Amino acid sequence: MALEQKQKIFIKHYVKTGDHIGAYQKAVPGTNRKVAASCGKRWLKKPDIAAEIARLSSDSVVPLVEIANFSTNTTGAPRKMDAKEKRFCEEYVIDLNATQAAIRSKYSKANARNIGSELLTRPYIQDYIHELNDARSRRTEVTADNVLKELACIAFAKVTDFVRVEKQEVPARYQPARVSGFGKDEDKGEDDIPEEEETELQTVVTIFETDNVPEHQLRALASIKQGRSGIEVKLHSKEKALELIGRHLGMWNDKLQLGADEELKNLYKTVMDGSK
Repeated sequence: MALEQKQKIFIKHYVKTGDHIGAYQKAVPGTNRKVAASCGKRWLKKPDIAAEIARLSSDSVVPLVEIANFSTNTTGAPRKMDAKEKRFCEEYVIDLNATQAAIRSKYSKANARNIGSELLTRPYIQDYIHELNDARSRRTEVTADNVLKELACIAFAKVTDFVRVEKQEVPARYQPARVSGFGKDEDKGEDDIPEEEETELQTVVTIFETDNVPEHQLRALASIKQGRSGIEVKLHSKEKALELIGRHLGMWNDKLQLGADEELKNLYKTVMDGSK
C-alpha cells in the first residue's frame, strides 16, 4: 500500500526531529497537540510507516542499544538507537535537563521541551541513560551510596569529635611581687629558694591532632585555620546534610515514607561504626 503524501511528510519530519507530535502537525497543519500526539503515535505503529522510518534512518543507525519490544517496532526486529538519540542521552546525563539536551543534540529548538520529554519515555533511551550513569559511577566511584555516606558523616558529626573542653590547673595569671632582702637574712640565701608557682583552675579547649581523628569524621571538617584568638575549627553544615538525607529518605513529604526511620537508624549505625 502506497504511502499518502501527508504520511511521507510525517515520516520525513519524524526522522529529522524524532518528534511525532510536531511531525504530525507538519503533515496535517492546524491539528492541536492533543490530537497530534494521539494520531502521531498511531501512525508510528503502522507497518509501512515504521518500515520507511527504519529505511530512512538506516544510514545514521548506531548499534549501541537494542530493545526488542519498542512500541513503534511492529516487525519484531530489534530497535537500534540513531546518532541523534545517542547524542541526546550523552547530553542529558551532563545536567539532567531534557530540553537543553535536545537543543544540544540538534533537535528543533521550538519543540525541544516536548521532544526531550518524549525521548525520555522511550525504553531504549532510558536503558542507554542508565548505562551511561553506571559507567560514570564505575569510572569516578561516585555512587548514590557513597554520596549518602559522605552526607551522613557531616550530618552526624559532633564538635567533641575534634575538640575537648575540660578544667585544668594552669599558672595563675597574676603572681605576687617578690621583694628581695626585706625582712630576711641575706646571708642564709633565702631569696635563692624558688617559691612554688601558684596555679588556678581554668577551662581549657584542647584540639585533637588530625592524625588521631578517624577518616570518616574528618570528612565533616570544612576548614581549620590559625587566627589571632587561636585555632578555629569549622564543620560543614549539619542542617543542609540532614535536609539532603531527609529528601532521599522521603521524610519531608506530607506522608512519611514507610521504613524511612529504620533506614536512617541503620545509616547512622553504619557511620558511627566507622564505615569508610
